[in-house]
Amino acid sequence: MDTHEVNYLDNMYNKFDIQKSYTIQNNNTSTSSNRIRQARLSKSLTIKQVSIQTNLTETQLHNIETDKSIPSISTLKKLESVLDKDIWYLGNYDSLEENTLGKRIYKCRLFLGYGRKEFAQILGVGYRSLEKWEKDLITPSKKNMDILKKYINKLHIICRKKL
Repeated sequence: MDTHEVNYLDNMYNKFDIQKSYTIQNNNTSTSSNRIRQARLSKSLTIKQVSIQTNLTETQLHNIETDKSIPSISTLKKLESVLDKDIWYLGNYDSLEENTLGKRIYKCRLFLGYGRKEFAQILGVGYRSLEKWEKDLITPSKKNMDILKKYINKLHIICRKKL
């Protein structure tokens, strides 16, 4: 069954709120959209059912699953509870690079499910400072680095558990 057939069947099944019984051959979970779709299908949920449980529109969910939009942290938090998958898994955050301090901070924030403003507040720093750290434009002070290390260490603990 090719992608077009799967999409057509998905649209028809979702339109009539019918449970899917066909097999999807492309089981690729290397993108957020594929992971969300596979998590939904593994729970035998329709887009309509997920929409009702998350208060997201069917269009939003369809666009996320077809890679037409990227889910926000708040959207992933809603999906996390319904699909019984961690936010880092649904967001495909485990595949993010960590080759610079900024990328590590960025990955850590997303992995833990925080928006930039929320994480900045938790760290006790300004939103713009965090943004500059994540983009490797400036380096955190020693004091801020000590605070960040706690969160980066949490990231490594979580990563070890998932492996």
